[in-house]
Amino acid sequence: MGQEAQPQEPADSRRWSPLVLSASVAGPGHLRSRIPCQDAHGWQWLADGTLVLALADGAGSARHADAGARAAVAGAVTGARYFTDAPDSRSHAALTLEGEYGVLAVLDQRARAAFQGARAAVVELAEAQGVPLRDLATTLLICLWTEAGLVVGHIGDGAAVVWLGDADGGWQTLSGPSPSEYVNETTFLIEEDWGASLRIKSLPAWVPGVVLMSDGCQRAALRRRLTPAPDNPAAAWEWEPHIPCLGPILNFAHAVRDPEQGNEELQALLASEKLAGHSDDDKTLMVLRADRWRVRG
Repeated sequence: MGQEAQPQEPADSRRWSPLVLSASVAGPGHLRSRIPCQDAHGWQWLADGTLVLALADGAGSARHADAGARAAVAGAVTGARYFTDAPDSRSHAALTLEGEYGVLAVLDQRARAAFQGARAAVVELAEAQGVPLRDLATTLLICLWTEAGLVVGHIGDGAAVVWLGDADGGWQTLSGPSPSEYVNETTFLIEEDWGASLRIKSLPAWVPGVVLMSDGCQRAALRRRLTPAPDNPAAAWEWEPHIPCLGPILNFAHAVRDPEQGNEELQALLASEKLAGHSDDDKTLMVLRADRWRVRG
């Protein structure tokens, strides 16, 4: 199981009806080899009403991948929280303003602070345990969600998919797996130039549904499509949400009344033969539903 940060509800949470469901399971390959799950995840409400979701996937080649993933998740949540609580932070006021210090500008800065916190936590762990940093290699995917908009930060594989509502475009892959020249190659948080690999995407609107996934879920939840690039006539791969998979998952979240039971059912789905057949990798899903409308299709 992934390690989950302790949820904290905002003081004014009665304004919203958001629900987060999350689970991690070891993949069939790790179960056969008796290797623990190397995914980790966590989420937390911050004092100003921002929700932080974090998901890390430890590298299969790293000796202590599971520990690296857990450290990255904890460090990301801490980094985002520290930015919010800092005495000189403009985040509280900015969440209600537009302009230079508007919502997305603040969330962008907070996302970068989360990644800095995550990498610092992994480096600190490596030093404390006396192991090379490469032994703790991990990807990291975070989402900072507010009523006014969201920002996703991403290094490595996995994906962040959003549901904008049937009247507003439906499903969209906000951040897909990292582009790579080679199959099964990705980038990791431990690299010296990790900042150059950081991808940040934003949406300046209320988003009613978010799904974060590790790479073990990609084949079931995403489809690749060839499209011409705007500045290049050559075909390029794009990742599209696979609605027959994602729609029922979000609708399930809409129907959940007991989050603990919902997490158990989500974990059972991830461990099922139906999903195991898509990938030998560990599997993590984090599902946010912020409204009570069901998804079509």
